[in-house]
Amino acid sequence: MFQPNLTTEEKQKRQNIFLSLPKDLRIAILAEETAEKLYNISWGKYKLNEEQQRIVSFTTGEVMLGIIKLNEFANTLAKRLEIDPVLAQKKAQDIKQAIFQPIITLLGVAFEQSPERRPFPKPVVPTPPIPPKGENIVDLKNLPKE
Repeated sequence: MFQPNLTTEEKQKRQNIFLSLPKDLRIAILAEETAEKLYNISWGKYKLNEEQQRIVSFTTGEVMLGIIKLNEFANTLAKRLEIDPVLAQKKAQDIKQAIFQPIITLLGVAFEQSPERRPFPKPVVPTPPIPPKGENIVDLKNLPKE
């Protein structure tokens, strides 16, 4: 079964990601209501054992931090819990509805504002400077050699 063994560097990176999130999203992540909803789904509805609940919580947190894409949530749960993908999809759908849906706007804003969490950063293409109109431009590469 999935065992997250995070290095000190990975823990620090996650902490930095969390601290860079908008305040409202940080509050939602830490809210007792969020933990209760997750518990009610993982234990109350699906009767997951303690280890499975920990995996679901960890994976849910990674989605909220932008480490895992929302559309990869169900597949990640299936792999980490070692369960049937159809069952994982049901669990993921319940969590999306109860936890992600109320904060979906906050999640979208956070990930748009944070380039380091984008799965594929947009490339920076330098634009050549545009000379002011009316000025003569000399191409030094094509000057006659003496």
